[in-house]
Amino acid sequence: PVTLTILSCLQQWHRLYSSDIDGRSFNRLEWSLLGYSGPSTLIIKTDVDTLLGAFVSSTWKDSVGFYGDSSSFLFQLEPTMKVFRPIGKAANFMYCNAKTRMSIAQDGLPKGLGFGGTINKPRLFIPDSLESCTAGYIDSTYEQGDLLPKESLEKFNISALEVWGVGGDESIMQALHARADYREYTSSTLNKARVVIDKKQFVDDLASGIVYNTLYQHREEARGRQEFRVDDRHGGYVIDRE
Repeated sequence: PVTLTILSCLQQWHRLYSSDIDGRSFNRLEWSLLGYSGPSTLIIKTDVDTLLGAFVSSTWKDSVGFYGDSSSFLFQLEPTMKVFRPIGKAANFMYCNAKTRMSIAQDGLPKGLGFGGTINKPRLFIPDSLESCTAGYIDSTYEQGDLLPKESLEKFNISALEVWGVGGDESIMQALHARADYREYTSSTLNKARVVIDKKQFVDDLASGIVYNTLYQHREEARGRQEFRVDDRHGGYVIDRE
């Protein structure tokens, strides 16, 4: 129901994320979006019964700055239908900073999804807490106008959030393949990083004596077991076999 108003005029669509189905989690939202390379529509139902959102056509990526292109726009569906297109003054189309789960990381940048405005104050902003969101009236990227009723004072909470891939079957399939490739690449990169960390830990343990101490403890525990015989001459132990 949240999406039918805007998506009924589009060829095909594919659900990428739904807070009702996938759970209200920024981690799951991020997992659903990052790497998806086709056009997509984000739709929010607010706690003041307003439907608003954003359309973007660029690949979702983790970034500390804005990106995207001039095909993006913001919109309100209810209580009235409004579209806010780029005006050409700035190019702050979309922002997705998801590197940490802190509201403000050491780099001082807000974590979440943003559209328009500036890094410190996006026109439409969904923090990684998915709470205390903002939707402003004016910025230098999109046309001015109310995304929320004036009495909301540009603040809202999310009742439901959905993101849909749009643009037809071929576009959606290509974008889903790109997302799968991105996931495979990031998984491979993380696994390689773990191997490097494990190797470094082993070298550190070896240098500190932890590996030797563990081996020595294992050797001492073997003393007294009938099938083991300590070979002090060669610094180890052997198994007696009949």
